[in-house]
Amino acid sequence: KLARHSGATRVEGIAWNTLGREQLRVRRPDSAEVLFGRAITRLKEAGDLAGYAGALQWRGFLLRTRGELGAAERDLRASIAVGHIAGQLTLGWTEMNLGQVEMALNDWGEARRHLAISRSLLDSARDRWGTATALQAEASVRWAIRDWVGADSLLRDAERDLAQSGNTSQVLDTRVQRLRYALARRDWPRATEMLALARDTTMRGRSAAYVDLDYYDALLA
Repeated sequence: KLARHSGATRVEGIAWNTLGREQLRVRRPDSAEVLFGRAITRLKEAGDLAGYAGALQWRGFLLRTRGELGAAERDLRASIAVGHIAGQLTLGWTEMNLGQVEMALNDWGEARRHLAISRSLLDSARDRWGTATALQAEASVRWAIRDWVGADSLLRDAERDLAQSGNTSQVLDTRVQRLRYALARRDWPRATEMLALARDTTMRGRSAAYVDLDYYDALLA
């Protein structure tokens, strides 16, 4: 409010973007979309292209999670069009989100291309969480094209990066993904191993995210 009254357009845009991210965190996507839209408008008016690209990436991410793939792709490509001025982190996450859009469209070749670019950018920016998330997405692509060995190898790499960064919750996600793949392949020894590791992660991290590990135990039985 103060920024708007004083004509500080860039600061106002940053504030809208921050509010949008908070609304997304508390699961109010409709409010978040409106706030991201305001951020995009203000940051573009202020000539803050890096901030503008970042706000586009967030709205594109939100739209993708809601299944609005065309609108998501529009925002994400507009973000990438800003170029290197957007910064490695923003570009890396934008490329990842575009890869996820292509995954939803079953365009595995384009998905792998975007995810490879994303991994390179996020690795250069030393964003271990981002790099691991891109690895997990690429593992899903490898699984979709029946490359089990490649999928498992990528998930092991993601798990290593996440363990080094102390991200217990996402380590659990990775292990459950490996567990699901092992069950689908009827690889019972690997599934048994991954279920035990997933339970260990849940106990150490006191995570309630996978109270359904009993379900996977039943599937294995």
